[in-house]
This record gives sequence, structure tokens and C-alpha cells, in this order.
Amino acid sequence: MLQIILFLSLIAASVASCNRTCDKTTVPYPFGFSPSCSIPLSCNSTSGISFSGFPLQNFTANNTFLLNISANCTRPVTSASAFFSTNYALTHRNGLFLRDCAPSATTPCLLPTMVVSQMLSACGLREDNLTCFFNNTGNMYLTEDGVFNRSLCGDLFTSILYEPDVAAGQTVLALGIVEIGWWMTGNCHCAANASCTRIGSDVKDGYWCKCDEGFIGDGFADGDGCRRGTLPMKVGSRWLPTVAGVSAACIMAVIAVIGIWLWGWKTNGSTSTTHEEASTCSLEDAHAYSRVWEHVEGGEIDQLKDPVLEDVCTEEVTKCIQIGLLCVQEDPIKRPNMEAVNVLLSGYSTTIPALPPLQLPVSMVSIISGSQESNS
Repeated sequence: MLQIILFLSLIAASVASCNRTCDKTTVPYPFGFSPSCSIPLSCNSTSGISFSGFPLQNFTANNTFLLNISANCTRPVTSASAFFSTNYALTHRNGLFLRDCAPSATTPCLLPTMVVSQMLSACGLREDNLTCFFNNTGNMYLTEDGVFNRSLCGDLFTSILYEPDVAAGQTVLALGIVEIGWWMTGNCHCAANASCTRIGSDVKDGYWCKCDEGFIGDGFADGDGCRRGTLPMKVGSRWLPTVAGVSAACIMAVIAVIGIWLWGWKTNGSTSTTHEEASTCSLEDAHAYSRVWEHVEGGEIDQLKDPVLEDVCTEEVTKCIQIGLLCVQEDPIKRPNMEAVNVLLSGYSTTIPALPPLQLPVSMVSIISGSQESNS
């Protein structure tokens, strides 16, 4: 009996020793910053949180996490081994841009390569030097064997993540992002008021835990468990998360700030606009948006903010303002849906689109009704 108690104590100590905090950020179970964690991450006060050297972008509610995989002309394809383990793997929604491939491995790129042409120019390469590797098996996850052996390539240049939006009839593509799906292995070990779901034939002994209706939490007995409560509003297939320190509330706040500024400019005028000009302008007037845009391009974002926000997350507010401008375009078709907003928030660089009209940046490509359109 004493041996059993000691054994259980060692297991409990091992679970408790998983440090899930980096500076002021706490990551969800089963991630953490110590070797005992099921999926270890790295914490750096300068560069932030990373996974096997790749910057972490986001965790999703679909049991996946997103990494930044910026273009690299000499990164060996073997570096992709970091994306595979006994409890995680690349999801089927990833497409890999590979280089230095054997002739027999060459596959025509069905994904548009024009979005990477600018990055390729830094390598002194042409677009047709790229080979695409994507899932064509119907499985939920890519396999390590498939990437390393069937691709017959030497370098991993970058990646692209695609997410079909059936309801909207379009697909959102995110360049330089990989999505990794994770699971726990063995017998189900879920908390009270949670159910266990087996992944299926793709992963042996893999499972997830999910809190029952009316409860919130991660559902895992060794994680945060479940407690009574309700989840926030669901957007598309994901909960709009906090990404790189920027929350959905940030976007709403910035859009509100812009709206209030426009309203105030319309009714009261501005220091550089006469009362007569202001009185003839409405929120729908393109000139009003141009006024906002002038402040953004001129580095005068403080003119759009309430004084209480002057010293708050300046870079994040800038990105939120850019996204907010995309969301208030006159043409509804050109406005990003919430899934696209989620991707735009996911950390890769967002280039301010030209006005007029406002358009999605070149890194976001929409495929609408079967045709490919690139907004730049």
C-alpha cells in the first residue's frame, strides 16, 4: 500500500511540476515551459513564446495551435520533424512550399504562388522553383513519412494554411502559418462533468476532453477541469481568441474609437477642417474615411484614440485600427469575415492596404465561387 501511495504521489508531483506561465501569460493545458509538460514550449523575455524555435501565434478551440514559419531560403526539410510527435502532427489544412526537390517529386502548385513571389526574390529564385506538398489522402493529419520520404525535397521554404468557409463560399489562406493538431494518448483521463472523444483511425489511442453543456474549462483532469459557466459568442468554427496579447475586445474598442472620432469630427469639425466641411460629411462619406486614413498613414494614430489609450499597446492598437478599416469598407464583399479577422490577428505582418478602395492585404487571398482572387 505504501508503494502505491508513493507511486501516485510521484505522478501527481510530475503533473504539478509543469510550469504553464511565461512572464504574465498562462498557456492552456497540456502546454507548458518545463520538460515534464506534455507539449513543451520555450519562454523568452525578448522573443516571446516559441515551439521548437518557431514563434507561437495562437491556440484555438479546435485542439490546434498556430506557429509562424516565415520564409527561409535554406531551412532543411528535416526541420519539419518538430511538427510531429506521439501527441501532435500537422493538420490536413497545411500546404508546404518546398525547394530542392527530385524531378519525380515535382507537383504543380494548386495553391497560388504569386503570394510568395516577393519573398522568393530575396533568395534569387523564381516562382517555378517551388514544389507544393499538401494532403490528398483525406486524413485529418499529414504524416512525417509523407513529408520526408514522398516529397523527396531538401528545403522547407514556408507554408500556407487554408480554411474553407462553406457558408460564405470562400476559402481563407494564411501565408507563413502552420497549424498543428494535438491530442492526449492512452486511456481517457477527463475531469468531472466532461466527456471523452476518441480521435479515430488517424491517431492510435488519441483522445480529447470537452466539458459538458453548461460547464466551461479544458475538460482534462490534469488541466483546468470544468466549472459551471457559459462560453463567449462563437464566431464561425472557432472562438475568437486572444492572439499575441490582442483580444477581440481590442478590435471592438478600436472600431468604436474610430467611430467616435468620425462622429466627433462630423459634428464638431477638427482643427484642420472648417465647420462647413464637417457639416456636409457623413459616416458614409469616403472623405471621412480618408481623414482617418491620413492620420494612420501620417503616424498620427493618437489623433484617433481616447487619451486614456495613448500609452496602451501601441503596436497592437495600430494593427487593430488597420483591421477595423478593412471591416468598414463600403463594399460588403470586400470586408473580411471573422475567420479572416482571426487570421489577420494571428501575428504575421499586416500591410496597410491602399485607399481608395480599402482591400485585403496581399497575404490574404480569397477564393470565391471557385475562382481565385488576390486582394492587394
